[in-house]
Amino acid sequence: MSERTTDLTTAVGAALAERRQAADEATRPERERIERQAAADVKLMGTPAWDALGGFRRAQATRYATRPVTSGGAGDAA
Repeated sequence: MSERTTDLTTAVGAALAERRQAADEATRPERERIERQAAADVKLMGTPAWDALGGFRRAQATRYATRPVTSGGAGDAA
């Protein structure tokens, strides 16, 4: 590749990364709200309140409870 092509590829990659980051930031509050709701719903497992939850909320809570644990998250004490 020529230097000009490499520069263009780098610029396009940077612009796409910037767009992805902006989109991620825009949707963060909604993702965090859903995660907080799922975390609260997990605490209801095994109670009558769990049975009263709709199927979608139970599915979200179950998915939240069984998600892989990653390090470095906001709630990580590491």
